[in-house]
Amino acid sequence: MNSIITKKVENVRYTLGSPDSAKGRYNQIKGTFPKGKEHLIFAEPIILEDGREIAWVTEHKGSIINYNKLSSEEQSATRKMLSKSIKKLFDAAKIYEDSSLSEFFYQCIEIPDLSNIYIIRKGGDEKIVLTEWGFVSDVPGAERGLLAKIINAKRIPMMFEVVFQDDGSKAIGVEINFEFEEEKEIHQSNDKAQIVLEEVKPDEMVKAFQMENGEPTNIQTFECYDEGRYKIKVPRMVDMKFKVVNGKEQPLANLNFKFNFNQEEKTLMTGADGIMILPKMLVGTEVKTSHDSEDNGFVTNNFICEINKSEYLIIIKEKEYQMRFKVIDKKDEIVADAEIKVKYDGKTATLFTDNEGYAILEGVEPGTKVEVVATKKKKK
Repeated sequence: MNSIITKKVENVRYTLGSPDSAKGRYNQIKGTFPKGKEHLIFAEPIILEDGREIAWVTEHKGSIINYNKLSSEEQSATRKMLSKSIKKLFDAAKIYEDSSLSEFFYQCIEIPDLSNIYIIRKGGDEKIVLTEWGFVSDVPGAERGLLAKIINAKRIPMMFEVVFQDDGSKAIGVEINFEFEEEKEIHQSNDKAQIVLEEVKPDEMVKAFQMENGEPTNIQTFECYDEGRYKIKVPRMVDMKFKVVNGKEQPLANLNFKFNFNQEEKTLMTGADGIMILPKMLVGTEVKTSHDSEDNGFVTNNFICEINKSEYLIIIKEKEYQMRFKVIDKKDEIVADAEIKVKYDGKTATLFTDNEGYAILEGVEPGTKVEVVATKKKKK
């Protein structure tokens, strides 16, 4: 065992009974955590001279440094480390679901003064140990709860409601990042659009934010207080579904499109159904689409992300082909105003030549077989 210090039991009062019962209290704490090391934050008391002196020892090996000999920066770091260690102690005690056990530990973390905080340092590893735990100063005017105030071991829940910025409606399934007490947590709003941080120190400043492209965004800060209610406002994000069709409203597959928005660029390809999805877009965002078409050149469209819009339509008109007919008579002379009847793909059409003997059939695909009958109008 590593001996820390031996102290006389004077000008102090034991909150857990008679001072000579301190060893039994230590064994009680140790027995509470048979598989863990949480109890080692408390130095083990060795009762001497019928309880008039107590030697405080620890299982931790290393050099012993008193809190009062640390620099202000080291003391600040020690307080934070002490807060985390005691939080682990209280967390481990939760498995018993016994509130009286928590009250017992609140009594245990009483110390007469800060000189009872020690750092046991070995290499780069540091452990915190408390001596005279469970004791309070018996000097008139001395302050109780000294350690509890420093580490603020008390924790309270923080209930957050997550709502959309645009109309204040509930935002369900939104991921929020939190930072507090040098810890980071990620939570998702439940089906009531709520997030609960179970244990936060009163007066602690809690930062809530979302992540976008690896960077924090929409940062909001809240102060924890008893019975507090907090509201996190988030931008509404929706998926934008684009459908690409031709002039006949048939879906076009395997086409690459570029999407430009908020100084970003993404490339998506249409599926067999002509669909592309641009996920989690901020409502109101302007989106420009572009496609380099062999038939129609560079095609662009502009859209605004809307809340209730189910689909954004992009029409790529395919190149239109035409057949040009010229009607001449047996003398190779132009026949104006001649009637031309055509049949193709189960369709029929009637055309008339212009003054130069020409007529045009629109929208005929290459390779289409067309039957043609031309009739010259009889002179009256």
